[in-house]
Amino acid sequence: MPGRAASSPRYLVARLSSFGDVVLAEPVVRRLKAADPRCDVTFATYEEYAAIPAMFAGVDRVMPLEHGAGSRGPAAADGRTWDIAVDLQNNLRSRRLLARLKPRRVLRYRRQYARRLLRVYAPRLWRGTLKHTVEIYLEALKPLGIETGRVPPAVVVPPGELGAAIARLGTGNLLGVCPGGSSPHKMWGRQRFAALVDLLAAGGSRVVVVGGECDRAEVEAVAGAARAGAPLTFIGDGAGAVAAALALCEVVVSNDSGLMHLAGAVGAKVVGIFGPTSPDLGFAPLAPGAVVSRDAPCSPCSYHGNRPCRLSRAFCLEDIEPGEVYAVVRRVSANGR
Repeated sequence: MPGRAASSPRYLVARLSSFGDVVLAEPVVRRLKAADPRCDVTFATYEEYAAIPAMFAGVDRVMPLEHGAGSRGPAAADGRTWDIAVDLQNNLRSRRLLARLKPRRVLRYRRQYARRLLRVYAPRLWRGTLKHTVEIYLEALKPLGIETGRVPPAVVVPPGELGAAIARLGTGNLLGVCPGGSSPHKMWGRQRFAALVDLLAAGGSRVVVVGGECDRAEVEAVAGAARAGAPLTFIGDGAGAVAAALALCEVVVSNDSGLMHLAGAVGAKVVGIFGPTSPDLGFAPLAPGAVVSRDAPCSPCSYHGNRPCRLSRAFCLEDIEPGEVYAVVRRVSANGR
């Protein structure tokens, strides 16, 4: 229809993976809707992450993609056309996808790949702080005249999921711990999380150990190792269920993981534990809270924290004591930061 794009543009936002990166894409959708509430936004992501953008208030529909099928033009496109695509992945997979879907215009975020490589593998040449990932995502919208910045993501928990979580956990004086993560090399450790649970329980808090189905082993191990009685556990069947449990927590303690960002997006204060990764790489939690990190000279030691430690032991994580994290949680709980 002539003139349609100018009056009510259709946007396709593409972030195919992974969990935390999809959560951090929410401010892009929010900015698009704020600039024109009449616009239509489709969010394309792999099917295992589709429940995340479904909780973005500004998303009109989600396009779930199968691995290996997205670049061939998904059936989920259903003959739609888009005025503008915002590519927040900017790799071969997303470029192939958009080439098949043929939006009229494509905006791509500029990856900080070179600086991240220097920060990780050649810190003597450059040890600076990169822009936050949310800032880089939003800079892709500059050609549209849309304001950028460090905007914390926000998601809307499905009411049914929230009611189910309340029925299981109750409300009030609830602190959460998320011991899982995408790589065992950036996990603080089961025994340390269990010791933290004991300290929090001894301080009078109700504690829930939270994770998705992929985190079941860590959640059950931490709960089983805790000495101060069996803590509450919540293993969510999907992102909506996990988001609901996290939304009931005042403070959430998490490894550097997707759940760290989801906890902040549902309104919890966040204490993020960083070891082989660094918040300086652009993935620090944007929610009120704190980061606990040794900032060891050898950290970050890999791009995503998924490589074994080259030293005799992982000082960056093992030297972080439960009592130290407990003190940070208490401070964050009392002061908000």
